[in-house]
Formats: sequence, C-alpha cells, structure tokens
Amino acid sequence: AASDPYGLDPPGGRRGPDVGDGGEVVGMLPSYDNEEASWTAPSVMSAINARVVRRSNALSGYSYGETMSYGEAALSEGLPAALGLVAVLAIGGACLAFPLSRRALLSSTLLPMPGQGPSRESMDLGYFRVKTVAIGEQRAGAGVAAEAPKVVAHVESGDGGNPGYKCTARMAVEAALCCALERERCFRPGGVVTPAYGLGQVLVDRLNATG
Repeated sequence: AASDPYGLDPPGGRRGPDVGDGGEVVGMLPSYDNEEASWTAPSVMSAINARVVRRSNALSGYSYGETMSYGEAALSEGLPAALGLVAVLAIGGACLAFPLSRRALLSSTLLPMPGQGPSRESMDLGYFRVKTVAIGEQRAGAGVAAEAPKVVAHVESGDGGNPGYKCTARMAVEAALCCALERERCFRPGGVVTPAYGLGQVLVDRLNATG
C-alpha cells in the first residue's frame, strides 16, 4: 500500500491515472504548477491524504469520476526554495530509513523525547492554509471546445492552532461527536470508511461551527 497510489482502494477498485502522491506528476522533484504559476514541492502528508481521497472515491462508487486524478503539493516561493524542501525531505527520510542514523537521530535533542511536544504557545499560534482546485472534464459543444469547469475552495485552520497537534485533536473529537450525537445523518454501513465517505457534510458542518 505504501508504494501503490491506489493501495488503500477496496478490492476490485478501478485504478485511475495517478502515478504517485502528486497525482499525475511523476517523482519527488519540484514541478511547476501552471494553475498557480508557481513552483511546488512534494507535500509531507500527500502519501497519506492522496490515498484516502482515492479510497473515498472508490467507496462512493466513483462519485468524483472514474478518471479522477488527485495530488498534493506545497507551494514554494521559487525553484531554489522547492529544491531546498525536497532536500530536507530526502535527508530526513534517509536518516529514518537506516537503523544507525535513525537511532542517532532519535537519541539526539533534534527530535522531541517521549512525552514531550510543542509548547502551548506554539500549538495556539500554528495554522494551515489549503487551496483545493477541482477541474472537471473539458467537453465540446456546438463544434467548439468548452472551457473545463473549475471550482476553487480555500480552507483555513481558523483558531484551530497547530495542524499536527491541536487541529488534529479537534478533528478527532468532532469526528467522534458525529458518531455519538448525529449518527443518523452519517453513512452507517460497516467496514473501514473514510471521513469524507462515512461522515461527509456532518463533519464539515461541525468543524465550521467549532471555529
């Protein structure tokens, strides 16, 4: 599952065009995004998020489209910044991959020790901003190729704080409250589902209401 872009799809899932965590973008090198007119680097969370989105699509009967392509990237201020982020990710991944370097890294002061974490100030001041761009299929009409439909959504953390700690805790709590308090509005068949498929708009509404 770790090496397969569709590794979390249910049995019998129909594979799409994606070749990696960046969707149809090959490899881990920086790429230029024409939509944003900016250089991008691989996103730290894309290996998890992209597979979950593809599983949501498969579980929902391909409501996003059978040829849907999904990828994530981090916007950079330029090619040098994108190359720097790629280098950091590559070095960090290599250090964690080998036992000796992993042991040295975990025993150093570079990473938090068990039980440690960010300060309350760091958790309160953290934030994230996500821009999601959905582009539909281009269709021809009256002999003229129509422009592909596009929807843009901006998502911000609000007062959620640090995305790796405080925001994650809030999302987990609200997901649990969806099941406990609004179960009748959720999709209830059993199995391993995703937040989008199992909780859907119920979770979105609760997260918006909580700030």
